[in-house]
Amino acid sequence: MEFGQLHVQEPLDVQGVIGGLRGLILPEFIHKRAEMKVGIAGPWRPADLWPGSLERVVWTVGFALRRELLFSTKGEQRFGGGSIERRLAPLHPAELLVRSLGNGLVTLFSDGGGLCYVMSWRERHLRYSLMLQDRVRVVRCDGVEVEREEPPKKLPEGDRSGMLRIGLERWLTEPLRLAPSEEMFLPDVIGGLTDHVEWHTLIQDGEWIVGEDVTQR
Repeated sequence: MEFGQLHVQEPLDVQGVIGGLRGLILPEFIHKRAEMKVGIAGPWRPADLWPGSLERVVWTVGFALRRELLFSTKGEQRFGGGSIERRLAPLHPAELLVRSLGNGLVTLFSDGGGLCYVMSWRERHLRYSLMLQDRVRVVRCDGVEVEREEPPKKLPEGDRSGMLRIGLERWLTEPLRLAPSEEMFLPDVIGGLTDHVEWHTLIQDGEWIVGEDVTQR
């Protein structure tokens, strides 16, 4: 399983995604073979998935892309510095979009790459990020200070599923009513939010395309 998502608590549609990214990801920053599709789920409520959890509505943007073929060398240099470089964070359009919007939670997950990354922005400030990479490296940030462990001595969150849970709870500011036996399925539930939505092609063959819909990932 692999997914890259942005979760927000304000209505967000495809035009909002385009408006948040197109002015940042300029033509010279796009790899000549880049493709990017987005699908939006919502509004949904944590209580819909885990009875007793928060009733607040959430919108989720899923991204379908190959990260290594999204940004050109110039784009990687433009976006990969600063806080992202210090946190050794994955370079992903979800993080660029949340910076543009000022509020939201980024969740990146990959079984094949052994990656889990959660990052929360609130009131236009980075509040929290946590990355586990192949159980070889843990990088934590409280919004200012960065802590790295290679290899990690301890992971209080338990595993990548626990990291997703902590990320969601910190962002929502309330605990999920999630039984311990359900936590192991959290990646499937979160990743599955966009399984049955309409997908839209925004970048194809290294160029922005607006208004073209696709029905498969």
